[in-house]
Amino acid sequence: INAGGIPREAFAKGMIADFEHRIGIVMSEPLMDDPRVRHFRFDAFIQDPVGLMRTVYEEWGLPWSAETQANMHAWLDNPGNDSSRYGRHRYTFAPFGVDWEVEGKFLDPYRARYLSA
Repeated sequence: INAGGIPREAFAKGMIADFEHRIGIVMSEPLMDDPRVRHFRFDAFIQDPVGLMRTVYEEWGLPWSAETQANMHAWLDNPGNDSSRYGRHRYTFAPFGVDWEVEGKFLDPYRARYLSA
């Protein structure tokens, strides 16, 4: 990217344009409003994944049991499934000359629909 090839800023602009195009396709997909598709907020899932799954099971008329709940908790409690098991990396757009607050405005409709309270 930066060893005599594509300048980082140009690469970033191309990637952002591609991502904006893809998000537009997703947002205009009629199946996004299909009643068989269950959307939920990511923060709600992170806060109480088992509780949210229980709600989904109930909405879909699926059986919920103590065993189901115990299995979900066991999976979540297993250190091998922890998202930080390989460490954490903090990503930044700074090396690419991107001000995400400006460049990321195309995500506002997505954020409003899926991330807002």
